[in-house]
Amino acid sequence: MLSRMLLRCSLLLVLQYLPSSAQAPGPCRNAKQVCVSALQTDFQGSAPSTVYVTRFGTTGRDVARLGMPLAPGDLLESEGAGAAAELSCPRSASLNFFGAFRTVVVDPQDRDCAVNLLSGSLEVLTSDPTQAQAGDITMGSKHTRYGLHFVVRDGRPAAQAAVYDGEVEVVRAGRSQPLPLAAGLKLATAMAEPVRMEADDFDRAATVWARLDLAKAQVAGTTIENPDATYYRLHATYVRVLANPVDADARINLAGQQVLLAIPRSALVELNRAETQNLAPPQAALLQFTKAAAFERLGDRQQAVQSYERAVHIDPEIPNKAEHLRVTLFKRPAVRMPGALAVRANANPATVAPGAATRILVQVVSQQDSPMPGVAVTVSAGGGSFQESGGTQVTGYTDANGQFATRWSCSPCAASYVLAIEARNPAFQPATAQLTVAIR
Repeated sequence: MLSRMLLRCSLLLVLQYLPSSAQAPGPCRNAKQVCVSALQTDFQGSAPSTVYVTRFGTTGRDVARLGMPLAPGDLLESEGAGAAAELSCPRSASLNFFGAFRTVVVDPQDRDCAVNLLSGSLEVLTSDPTQAQAGDITMGSKHTRYGLHFVVRDGRPAAQAAVYDGEVEVVRAGRSQPLPLAAGLKLATAMAEPVRMEADDFDRAATVWARLDLAKAQVAGTTIENPDATYYRLHATYVRVLANPVDADARINLAGQQVLLAIPRSALVELNRAETQNLAPPQAALLQFTKAAAFERLGDRQQAVQSYERAVHIDPEIPNKAEHLRVTLFKRPAVRMPGALAVRANANPATVAPGAATRILVQVVSQQDSPMPGVAVTVSAGGGSFQESGGTQVTGYTDANGQFATRWSCSPCAASYVLAIEARNPAFQPATAQLTVAIR
């Protein structure tokens, strides 16, 4: 009876994942297959459990091994709660299973990867669209980290989703309107409305990610002198990231730890997410330098050099400040610096009525026309006010695309205003531009 209930509450997870450029060397040799990429048989100090694979159409089962490919119909299961396993899919997303789990690999059809979770828990990290079905719940997501777990409610198994980052759209059977499930919320099959996650939710997820990071580091051949201290440091940083996904410092810190553990693909996922935020120059410089270290670990010299040069453009002293990342590929080369910054700006709309706002977009590029992130931009006007500052001047930093945006309006107004724009970076001479906004 219980097995039939679990099957009815089975979880179908269909995912599209990270670009192939983010792949890391590891136990999975065939980039087109689902593969067992990490195993831990004594998870959280529980009694050791073995993970098994039963091939589709057979009754015998084999002990799961690192690098073992899985095909549609294959069953991956643990004999108890003391095991954890990670599956890497063709584009190298992470599916982490734990807690007496049973999962079947499903034909992905036009998707990248699909699994049917029958019991246990699953933590997912993806940067591309996903779709998941659990009982009467269907979820769709993008740029998110979330967990899916079977819990017991009123004596019956129920699927529960917890979102740590990004947003999941939930459509429940019999309801046409999707329910947005945002970061920090969880929803179970029997719940009428989502509720806030608690400290235990973040702690549980952080434990899974930290333990499996250590397992992947061991697979990579990393020597860990103090595993307990390394685990607690990872765990504490994961809790910060999960509980506050906009904490860029925590993400960059986590990525640095992963680089030193020789798991650069995981580091790049965190760095790419942090890069979407509006970073201050010190953060942007450290992010790019950490990327250089990750790409160096991957053996991607071209990407490593580009990230290194971006970091030094933002802060010429970053190689000294981040020596702990052990970037050795470059041997402190003389980096060719662009001669000057260039600033472009436009207002949309270019003509506004009194009281109406216009969006000011500033683009900062190098002499080679490459976007320059982390550049301080100041926009000044002779009147009116900027939405972000409430005054006639606003300052911010360019994002990963070298852009800074603000909104400006006036009331009462003159016939037109000339906005003065200045871009500053320690490695360059200040660059300026002007932008005229007409008033109708």
